[in-house]
Amino acid sequence: MSSVWKVLVQLHNVVNIPCGVCSNGECDDARVFSVVARAVSSNGTLLTECPEVIAEFTTRDIVQASAADPLEVKLDGRGERGAAVSAEWSTNAPTIELMLLVKERQPTCERVVGSCEKNLVIDVSDVVQRRKIVTHIVGTEMGRVGVSLTVAPSDTAGYRRRLTEFLSQYNPGGLHLVDSVVRGIPEVETFTKLYRKYALVDYERRVRDFFRVYGREHAVQVPLLLKEWENREEELMHNLVLDNGPEPDNIDVETRLAVFLRAHNVSTATPDVARALRESNKTPFQLFEALTLKYGPEPDPRSYLFPPTHYELTQTQYQLRQLRPASVPPVRAAENKWSPQREISSNGGAKRQEEGKPFSQHQRQQTSPVILSVSHFDPPAATETDINGNGDHSYGKEKDTRSVNFGNNAVMSWEGFCDLLRRQGREPSDVYYMSEASFSAAAENMGYTKPDRDILIHQWQQRLRAAVREEVLTPSDAYYGTAMKEVLNLVGLQELNLEVVSVTMVSNREHASCFANRLLTAQQRATERLAIVGEYHRLRDIVVHGANGTAGEPNSRRNPCIVFHRLPFQNWNRKQFTCILVCDVVIGKPFVCTPLVKTAREATEEFRTEWDCCVFHDASGGQAVAVYDPQQVLPRFMVQCHVDVTVTPCPAHPSRAVEYYVADENAFACSHCVVLGKYRKKEVLAIEDAAAQARSRLADYKRDVHQLLVDLEARETDLVREVDDMSIAARRLEAEKEVERIRREAEERVAAVLRALEQAEEDQLNDIKLRRECVWKAREAADTLSENVTTALQHTNPLQVLAALQRVQAEDELQYLRGEFRRSCIKINVTENGTRPDAPYAWTRTAIRDDDGALTIAAATGTRVNPLFEQIEDKMQRMEGIHMNTNSRQNYGCTSSIGTGVSTHLMKTPQPEKNTTANSLYAKYLAIASGASKEEEKEEEEEKEGLIHQPMNSNVLTKKNSESNSALCALSAPPSEIRRAKEDITKGWALYRQGDPEGARRMWNDVYGCHLDSAIGARAQAYIAEALDRDYEAAAKWYDLSLQRDPSDVMTLYNYGVLLETLLGRLEEALMLFERAHTLGDGAAGRRAQQLRVSLGKI
Repeated sequence: MSSVWKVLVQLHNVVNIPCGVCSNGECDDARVFSVVARAVSSNGTLLTECPEVIAEFTTRDIVQASAADPLEVKLDGRGERGAAVSAEWSTNAPTIELMLLVKERQPTCERVVGSCEKNLVIDVSDVVQRRKIVTHIVGTEMGRVGVSLTVAPSDTAGYRRRLTEFLSQYNPGGLHLVDSVVRGIPEVETFTKLYRKYALVDYERRVRDFFRVYGREHAVQVPLLLKEWENREEELMHNLVLDNGPEPDNIDVETRLAVFLRAHNVSTATPDVARALRESNKTPFQLFEALTLKYGPEPDPRSYLFPPTHYELTQTQYQLRQLRPASVPPVRAAENKWSPQREISSNGGAKRQEEGKPFSQHQRQQTSPVILSVSHFDPPAATETDINGNGDHSYGKEKDTRSVNFGNNAVMSWEGFCDLLRRQGREPSDVYYMSEASFSAAAENMGYTKPDRDILIHQWQQRLRAAVREEVLTPSDAYYGTAMKEVLNLVGLQELNLEVVSVTMVSNREHASCFANRLLTAQQRATERLAIVGEYHRLRDIVVHGANGTAGEPNSRRNPCIVFHRLPFQNWNRKQFTCILVCDVVIGKPFVCTPLVKTAREATEEFRTEWDCCVFHDASGGQAVAVYDPQQVLPRFMVQCHVDVTVTPCPAHPSRAVEYYVADENAFACSHCVVLGKYRKKEVLAIEDAAAQARSRLADYKRDVHQLLVDLEARETDLVREVDDMSIAARRLEAEKEVERIRREAEERVAAVLRALEQAEEDQLNDIKLRRECVWKAREAADTLSENVTTALQHTNPLQVLAALQRVQAEDELQYLRGEFRRSCIKINVTENGTRPDAPYAWTRTAIRDDDGALTIAAATGTRVNPLFEQIEDKMQRMEGIHMNTNSRQNYGCTSSIGTGVSTHLMKTPQPEKNTTANSLYAKYLAIASGASKEEEKEEEEEKEGLIHQPMNSNVLTKKNSESNSALCALSAPPSEIRRAKEDITKGWALYRQGDPEGARRMWNDVYGCHLDSAIGARAQAYIAEALDRDYEAAAKWYDLSLQRDPSDVMTLYNYGVLLETLLGRLEEALMLFERAHTLGDGAAGRRAQQLRVSLGKI
């Protein structure tokens, strides 16, 4: 691929030229303007291999299509002046910058009158390789300059290479046509066809996106336009950009989004905007299509992308203009009042309106004595006198003959009045925003007598009439249809709702000048077209005297402002005749209020310094814009019309009103749809009849909602009563008795019972709270539904009644509320097996082995005494034989590590027992738990010596014994008998704890007698041998027999292992039992085995 990129650069036009450029009005104007384009590198160095592109024009080349259009000059056909409007640039750099200047050449000097704020960055490689033609609009102080960059026609070698590469990828069979195509078809046209054929560029999407931004009303013409420009879509986009503005895809997305959000008073945090950002996948077209469908049209990019245009006279030009005789006044001299800054215009809708005369026309001559009489004033004042002293104006096509009665004194009095205003720090332009009473009061305050005030009032009225222009449009005028569509978009109505009587174009020369200056001083140079609705004479007064505190429904006299409602007809309910005044408004930097604020912010000095307007929501919920300066408002046209918001257009035929309701289809239709359309064979109802039926159905809904509210209130009362009854429930009384009984046994179990009770009450209270919250929410929703149905019944519009019925039926909210009522009757918090326990407390037991080696039982969190808690019986079975410490928790795994520490104390030789009861393990446990003295603890340790000399029997549990006796497991009793046996074992432990060992022996012997051949019988004998007889070898044998009958009894494996480890010293066998219990899922046995392996040195 060649490293040299060749592009053709062309200058096409300059649009929105400042009016001051043409205000001279001289036929021998010698000024020549030049548009110069230069190529520079990224560091600002001029690229000499790229020649300058120069296009020249004069004021005689500037044209204006109509009074509403901007000034424009075409540069494409100016080559006869010897200046090139295109040049071919060649560069090795893939990216260059374009610097654009506008120069003015006079006979005596030359100066730069316009330049782009930043150089235009151009990706040359992208233009040559992919896009082929790129059109840019560059903003300068002299207007918007159209520039295009096209792949160079002279680069035939590159053309052939690029076409070959493309066809090799997409159509290898067409490579033989490359030479003929290169010789006969331009590269832009060729690749346009290829891009369209292989769907590489979506031209339809680009054109639709362009019209969505610049002309939504013309979007219906897109298919016809694409058909007309088929295979020349790039040329179509080139012309559209030059005539309107930059293509939306070429505008920075963040800038577009920020302007859109500000224009529609939303932010990225708004749910709809955030959802559009997520769903658009960073595709600008999808993003702004979704946003415009939701919020409305996108602001015109020309209103925020380009700087405001202006043209300043040189000192020589200014002096010549002041000395020019009055016989040749400029047609736009009246706009240049007091300072050159009056010539400034803006591309955001702030351009001054023309008076409808060509630039070559001049006003009628004025007699010279008027000029001589004011020669002693300063030049600006002389200019003002020279302009406004002219008695021939076109307003109303009449001359005010009374002006001759005042003569030169009137002119001198007016100029003196203006000079006095300036000395007082006020602008003379302020008088054009006063009523006659305000102007007379101002003159009186300045010391003028009544005769002088009459002269000033006459001069003031004469200037008002001269400044105002009105033109009544007819339906045949080109702008008539555009004005109607614009009004419909501004007020949010359909064409069927608006019957236009007349459209009048209005302009005020003085207001236009002040509007342009106010736009320059705004915080942000942004304008928006808004509408005021009112009586004709009031709106006509706004055109003449400007918008003041009486326009647009001011909030109060204390806070005068002009309020524009975006939806002024949303509360209308009948057909009325009214007038709509469409104005350009300087929005600038708006202050956006929250939806709760229903009035505009007070116009304090601090507020107006920072903000230009206030956006708030009025009492009816619609958005409104409050403007505090009348110079921010410039009327454009006025429409007199009949507005009927009660008429709804047919969905299939927007030009026809809805007359019928199709019940089967749940749709509205017009007479054409019923007679000739798709509903011609359907059963239909007149709108009035359908509304009557809908009102009856809504009344039924209201009754149902009322009954539901009554039921919900009763349910809430029942729930409150249920909460009150909790304090006297039988469960609480039973729990208190249980707590009292347990307190006698051990203090720590009382706290456990109370905690369990409180937890149960808290769970039930949470249950009730959840159901009450469900009832409250259902009541709120039912209240809202009742209000909506009541509101719907009050509608007078049949369509609204039907729409309300459809909405209620579609939402089916009543059925949902009934379901919520049924759910409120169901208790939410239930146990795992779907039932609620009878009492909120249940406790388990754990077996505890003291230092003496005896076996006893202590409560982990309480003692299970209520037989209703059978759902936790499996836990009781698991916990009944665990060897744990006194401060253990509900499962033996938390204290399984005590075995190692206990074994160091139990290896001493025990002393002969003096008293079985006094020296028993349980008695020592109670002594320790009750805080016995250290001396008693020493005596107990001395009694434990000699344990290691106790004879031990070999009783090794092997897999062979387990397998040989596994058949005994089949002899197990039924589950009910097993459960009773477990309860008897538990009762035996309870008797043992209470100091009745013989009772415990009888209970365990009974279990053994009933279960001679089962594992539980052997386990009972093991407990007798270990806890009562202190015969640990016999206990080991019984444990061995129990495991032979039930090899998978994890609890027996664990207890047997503890016995072997701590009392018999058979560590290897104990390790085998712990490991086997661990393989069966006992985590505590696993930890015990790990500790034992460490002590044996196996790790």
